Amino acid sequence: MTTSGETAMACGRWRVLPGWAVLPLAAAVWWVVGFLPWIVEGMHLSSSAWPMTLTLEGPVAALPFSEFGFPTLLVCGVIGGTAALAVSRLAAPGVSHPRLLAATGGVVAVLASLAQTWRAIEPAKAETDEATLLLVALVVATVVFAAVGLLVGAGVARGRGWPWVLGGATGASLSGSWVLDLLDRGQGPLPGWLAQVLLWHPWVVGILLGGVLAVVGFRPTGRVVRWVVALAIAWVVPSVLTAMTYAVFYFSQGPVTRAHAMEVLDAGSEVFVQSLSPGDRHLGSLVLAVVIGVTGSWRRRA
Repeated sequence: MTTSGETAMACGRWRVLPGWAVLPLAAAVWWVVGFLPWIVEGMHLSSSAWPMTLTLEGPVAALPFSEFGFPTLLVCGVIGGTAALAVSRLAAPGVSHPRLLAATGGVVAVLASLAQTWRAIEPAKAETDEATLLLVALVVATVVFAAVGLLVGAGVARGRGWPWVLGGATGASLSGSWVLDLLDRGQGPLPGWLAQVLLWHPWVVGILLGGVLAVVGFRPTGRVVRWVVALAIAWVVPSVLTAMTYAVFYFSQGPVTRAHAMEVLDAGSEVFVQSLSPGDRHLGSLVLAVVIGVTGSWRRRA
């Protein structure tokens, strides 16, 4: 049996990072961990909005800026923000405001990544309103998704209360998509073993979400509400990604007009609602999360 004091001492052994190292390490982690799927893919831009990237192997960019890059920016931005704020948990006990330092490092990484990507795109961008609008939309999406990621990471770094529930459940819900993007890079047929591994990516969500529930516990009974909220987040987030992926593809097939945008919004809303049905969910991963949560809660009380 492990006491809470022993657990605290074990965690304290990792808190050795000096204050001056928190910010740069968080900045590096935001991009390296968050955008690892993009990094292993090669980071080469390819988009009809910047046609010069289509003639040869495109220029290297820190961010996946293309018509279809919005879902990736969401997933990687949130995972990156979570990883960046996790660095604050490594700060030595005497460091002041470690979460603020880590969040600042994340902001620095966002700005640096945007600047590098903008410079890579600018010479290759088509001189059209559509290309300019797409570039602006990608920049705005990066900032918004990065802000969401840092908020999620702040909740995870706090490690308790509602911030932990909301942040932990959101990060866990996106982890399966991150793993899928990391392993399946869309570059031809997959080896048999890798195809088998990909079948298990939803279970990553169940394991991480179960860890979130175990930390929350179910005593007092009112904490069960937090379990319900965490499971609801895990239910909704995949539908958000599905609707976003569909909307991005549908929007790229028509003219950039207000009427077409409204059609895309209507269609995306329908896809979102339809994808909430149990038939489109991996229920086993949610059951696993509950089992891990219950088991972990009992062990903590023992």
